Amino acid sequence: MSADLLARGIGARAHAVARRNARETAMRTAVAAPVGPLACFTVAASPPLVTTTDAAATTIPSAVRVAATNACFRVTGTPILAVAADPSAYGASDGAGGTGFARPIQWEWMSDAAQLELLVLKHNALFDVFVDGQLVQEGAFATPATGDRRLVKLDWTATGDPRRPRHYRLAGINLLFGGLYLDPAGSAWFPGDGARRGFIAVLGDSYSQGTGAPTVARTWAAAAAAQLQMDAWSDGAGGAGWNSGGTNVPAQRVAKGIAALTRAPDLLVTAMGYNDFAADAPALVSLRGRYDASVAAMRSAWPAARIVTLGPWTPLGPTTALGRVRAALIEAAAANGVAYVDLENFVGVGNRGIYTAPDYVHPTAAGHLYLGRRIGQAIAEALA
Repeated sequence: MSADLLARGIGARAHAVARRNARETAMRTAVAAPVGPLACFTVAASPPLVTTTDAAATTIPSAVRVAATNACFRVTGTPILAVAADPSAYGASDGAGGTGFARPIQWEWMSDAAQLELLVLKHNALFDVFVDGQLVQEGAFATPATGDRRLVKLDWTATGDPRRPRHYRLAGINLLFGGLYLDPAGSAWFPGDGARRGFIAVLGDSYSQGTGAPTVARTWAAAAAAQLQMDAWSDGAGGAGWNSGGTNVPAQRVAKGIAALTRAPDLLVTAMGYNDFAADAPALVSLRGRYDASVAAMRSAWPAARIVTLGPWTPLGPTTALGRVRAALIEAAAANGVAYVDLENFVGVGNRGIYTAPDYVHPTAAGHLYLGRRIGQAIAEALA
């Protein structure tokens, strides 16, 4: 073996060890961390001036254009594809070349620009913008589905340190991103600071899709990941369960979603079962087969990732029907060597009025935060 190849091998092993050590340290921290506010769910104390403009041209004089495919961006999600109607913009594919662009996606970069504009296409998008880990505004950014351009301008010129290098994160669903415009003195570069930050990918139902949360970046999964000092990506589908058919067959969802991710996950989480509450004995047998196939698909795609299964949600507290699903998942997880996290009584009679929405099914925004913090701690304990 040449000295160069040997050095590369040693470097790769050192990087893997450092990443594993950082992840384990984060999990130990998560066990002890209190359940309460998260920095990434709060608005920055000194945010930029935020304005939106429905225009095709930038409002920044002599702006520097940064294309969406520039190497300064770290993209987390399924592979991106250009939008046929406006090839300067890109969105998350369905993992098999589909261009519905409905999957969650996250773009990150660093910049010292005092003014910058984010170019998005109107595609019924719902997204958040974070700077140095905090929101730039309380409300989510939303667009109609008209297909024309919108510019989101972040202006730091009125702050005390407009050219301080900052970390940016753009995260949402139905998000078509066309890159940046920077002021003439600004620059953007790859966010290397996150190289050792862990990554969680979730296969779930409407909770993981974000029902009841302000955005997909503020779901229980995002809160659990933040608790673990990791990043999150969720494949959530409303009404989905282990016995779902059509496009929601779990193993097929794994193939098009988790298996196609542009970034290797450290942790894979299954979060279904509530929508299987009506399962009779034959359906519970089917559930087991669907579960086994999904775990096998996950391990085939990402053999180094650890897997955790969450028990069914209990939005109004435990029930006999959910108890049968819970027992089936406990048995299936044990048979597959998967860690199981029991959610029974995380929400129950005493607190359901706080954490369950008026539909008596989905969590409130407070419920997402509460569940995420508790689940993050429980995952850390289960994998310790």
